[in-house]
Amino acid sequence: MDPRQVAADRINAGLLVAGRFRWWPRFRCCMNALHLLCSAYALNAIGIGADVLVRSAADYQRRQHDPGFLDWHVSRDGVLLFSSGAVPQRSARPARVREDSREGLDMWIERAEEDFRIAKASMEATDPAPGAICFHAHRCAKKLLKALSVKRGTHPQRAHALPELLSVHVPSIRDDAAMIAACALLQTLYPSSRYPEESLPTLDEARRAFDSARLVRDRLLPLLSGT
Repeated sequence: MDPRQVAADRINAGLLVAGRFRWWPRFRCCMNALHLLCSAYALNAIGIGADVLVRSAADYQRRQHDPGFLDWHVSRDGVLLFSSGAVPQRSARPARVREDSREGLDMWIERAEEDFRIAKASMEATDPAPGAICFHAHRCAKKLLKALSVKRGTHPQRAHALPELLSVHVPSIRDDAAMIAACALLQTLYPSSRYPEESLPTLDEARRAFDSARLVRDRLLPLLSGT
């Protein structure tokens, strides 16, 4: 069942509810936010996942046009609970726009690059951590595949399975044998990098995972650069 996305704007705190539940510290000073927090707990109790996201009015107004952010999805599929009138829903873009915003896209890429650097640093350490390498290699590939969805103008799906994320892209990407193999390997090793029930990956498996992440990165970064 698809969760309902709910948007509620306030002058001092923009509240977006969508998907699964998360806690944001800024709620401690806002009773309206606490009411929505309780609502999120209630929704979860009956099997409907909910996120509670805090946005300023300015951030929501800007990000509702950027598919790199959940605000984009909420502004299109959300249900307005109440409004101060401060933030137009689906407000018009500025009259002069030279290019689409890359804010969300750049954030996805930045986080993928951070995962790649962590995996690379561990690979080059005197005492590598195979589990961490596999974990961050998977996350790097996942975020780049999601960034490619943002580049296409769609909000990335909530998924961790790399083959599933790969399948939504154009044939030149999704049918690439090397990409398919790399994503399959990273997905196979991912559980062992997270859960104690699984044996930790070996150093050889970690090397293969890192090489797979590097292949995905080398394939996708050129497609993500530029306008």
